[in-house]
Amino acid sequence: MPAGPAEASSPADWRGVIRLAVDAVSSLHTKRAYTQALTDFVGWYGAEPRPPLGRATVQQYRAGLEASGLAASSINLRLCAIRKLVAEAAENGWLDRSVAQGITSLKGVRQSGAKVGNWLSR
Repeated sequence: MPAGPAEASSPADWRGVIRLAVDAVSSLHTKRAYTQALTDFVGWYGAEPRPPLGRATVQQYRAGLEASGLAASSINLRLCAIRKLVAEAAENGWLDRSVAQGITSLKGVRQSGAKVGNWLSR
C-alpha cells in the first residue's frame, strides 16, 4: 500500500496523495487551485520537523496563512483542499478516520465585508 499523508516523506509519496485528492474534483479550475494549495501545504509541512498530520498541524498552518496576510477566501480555499486531501486519504485507508474527521471538521476563516452594487429595495 502506498504511503499516506501521515507517513509520506518524499515528494513522490505526496504527489500520489495530492493526485488522489485532485482527481476527486471535476472542475479544471478547482483541480488547478487544489494542486497549488496542496503543493504549498506539503512544502510547508516538509520544510521542518512537524508532528504527524492532524488537526493541530492544520491549525498551525492556518495560523501561518492568517499571519502572512492572505485574504480569508484564499485561506478557505486552501483549507478546502486540505479537507479533501484527508477525506480521500481516509477513504483509501491511508489515514485514520478519526484523524481525518478532526481535520475535516475545522472551520474556515470568517469572511466579512460589505455587499456592494445595486440591490433591490423592499
